[in-house]
Amino acid sequence: MVLILLRALSKWLELDERKTPVKVLSLMTDPLLTRLRRVVPPVGGGIDISPVIALLALWVIAVLLRGVS
Repeated sequence: MVLILLRALSKWLELDERKTPVKVLSLMTDPLLTRLRRVVPPVGGGIDISPVIALLALWVIAVLLRGVS
């Protein structure tokens, strides 16, 4: 979840995606976020809410897994 938050922050701050830390974040989070972007279009003035949806989905999965054990 932290990686998704950092990735969203790097996008909002418009950090250079060619730099190694941002590139690593992209490689780790973009497979999930890209799939979500195909399903959920940007809202308003092009605001990408895929990180928010990813965090909510991961939170729900974590809650369900805690309930199972």
